[in-house]
Amino acid sequence: MRPAEEDNREDAGEQGHVNSAGGFTGNLVQAATIIGDVTLNGPASPGPTRLWNVPARLLRFTGRENHLIELRRDLVSARTPAALSGMNGVGKTALAVEYAHRFSEAYDLVWWVPSEVPELISENLVALARALGLVRADEHAAATARTRLSGFLRGRDRWLLIFDNAGEPATLTRFLPGGPGHVIIASRDPAWQDFAVPLSVQPFSRPESLRLLHSRLPGLPRSQADRIAAELGDLPLAVDQAAALIADTGMTAGTYRALLAERAEDLLASGGPVGAYPSSVTASWSVAFDRLAADAPEALKMLEVVAALASGPVPVSLFAGQMDPLVLSRVLGMLRRRAMIGVGENTIELHRVPGGLLRERNLKARLSGRLSGSETAVNLLHAAVADVLGDEDQDSRGVWYRLLPHVLAVTEPQHVPPAAARRAVWLLDRAASYLYGRGEFHTYLTVSQRAHRIARAQFGIDDRETLTAANNLAIAHYMRAQYQSAALTAEDTLERRRRTLGEGDDDTLHSLGNLATALVATSQPERARSLYEQALSRRRVLHGSGPDTLGLAGNYVAFLRAHGEPEYARSLAEDTLARARRLYGDNDRETLNAVTSLAFVLYAQSAHDDIRALYDITRARRLKADGTDGCGPLPRRKPRTGGRHARPQT
Repeated sequence: MRPAEEDNREDAGEQGHVNSAGGFTGNLVQAATIIGDVTLNGPASPGPTRLWNVPARLLRFTGRENHLIELRRDLVSARTPAALSGMNGVGKTALAVEYAHRFSEAYDLVWWVPSEVPELISENLVALARALGLVRADEHAAATARTRLSGFLRGRDRWLLIFDNAGEPATLTRFLPGGPGHVIIASRDPAWQDFAVPLSVQPFSRPESLRLLHSRLPGLPRSQADRIAAELGDLPLAVDQAAALIADTGMTAGTYRALLAERAEDLLASGGPVGAYPSSVTASWSVAFDRLAADAPEALKMLEVVAALASGPVPVSLFAGQMDPLVLSRVLGMLRRRAMIGVGENTIELHRVPGGLLRERNLKARLSGRLSGSETAVNLLHAAVADVLGDEDQDSRGVWYRLLPHVLAVTEPQHVPPAAARRAVWLLDRAASYLYGRGEFHTYLTVSQRAHRIARAQFGIDDRETLTAANNLAIAHYMRAQYQSAALTAEDTLERRRRTLGEGDDDTLHSLGNLATALVATSQPERARSLYEQALSRRRVLHGSGPDTLGLAGNYVAFLRAHGEPEYARSLAEDTLARARRLYGDNDRETLNAVTSLAFVLYAQSAHDDIRALYDITRARRLKADGTDGCGPLPRRKPRTGGRHARPQT
């Protein structure tokens, strides 16, 4: 026993109380004997008395006023047990301790029953029966002791039993005594509605987190306190432990946050037990993870996958296509009962603190060569978006809106397992296409840079996939008006493709056209013209008049129009339109792009009658084809894969 506990016992003994800051996680029979000696002076007959073994009150207990009011109201009015449910570290135990102390005058008997190990619940209740003198010290029949205790409690009303850290209802309900007294149950499992009035305990509100931090760190700037609270997800145990660690070590808030990002497991273990909490954040969650691994390995695997994804709601559909529906339902139910996930409408969500701890487990699994949650997450996302068409399809836009944050989370370079690198780069390529289509060029550049970084590190600088990523990076620089970077990247990519793939390869021809466009923006028109000619002639010979050839021709037309060659521009535009009509018909997207290109040439030549004729012909064909006047949505074609995004027109 620690000195502080001895002081508590001695002080309490004078009042007929026994307090224990450790929550009596040790020998409860010994604790009950002490209580019996103090309050009953030896063998006693049942009757009004003052029995108390509640852990010491937290001097810095923060917030929860509404919970305390609701808990008191439910116990008094409902006359049924009240169940506090929530995740590890959310403050269920602290709330029960505070209630017991705040309303202690309403009870003659308050008994704390650690219930994490179901087999020991009976021993804890037998200890109470002995303290009450209901059984002799030499009687060992637990069933007899519990029966006498139940009968005793049913005949009295000023008592409170607190079952702390209970498991699922089935492990505890047979021990509930009934009667007019009060029972508080603290449990991760929320499914107590058939046996108790449920009260969900959520993480702190932000003001509560800030009050707790400032109670230990009054000089901590509000902005720093707010960032710490946010990164800890306002989890009371984690916030309390952070305040204690910073106060005791003199660590700066910036250092704490950096360690939290890099070494969450070590940091959240370093504070040790805090206040009414019997273990650190890391220890508390590690026990929960280990038990889940033993009881349901597939549930822990799902949790590790969710941890690898972005913070926030995760679509259940991500798992639905890869798991048997019954298994998925059972796993989700188990995780919810253990308060390891929050469940929304077709989504699940993991708190930041256990998520951070699980990400470190993922890293250790990857370093040891085992399949990690990160790798599985990449594979699941790959499967989920493999059939998505991109931003040109209405349904796929909804899919990307839900999945893009998770794609960005699993493709952070330091988190990508080598075995999943190619799928990660593929995901980034498809994400970049989506962002390009939405005009979000800043994020498009960031995603393209990440894809190139991963590909270069994992596959080498001359790998075909790395060169595709480099090609797309050049386009991204161009779209952000970073023309010099675009030209340098495009030229390096072209030279590497020429050397490794050959002059006539489709990808090499892409690089020719992209470099030409970049050179225009860097005021090198003569060289740009030469590259356009090379690329267009080779592409027509080797690859015909497909969409890539037509797109390149459109870029060249724009170049010629802008650089004083209107007749050549008109000739090329008319030829391009004719080719598009032959291949795709009058109303295809490629044809309409060619119409637009020709219209710009005609406008530059002030050929307004020709523009009107072109417009009338196009409008009439659209009316004949689909009943529109050409102003409605354009027909969509599935975009090309392979990491070659649309080229910008000059």
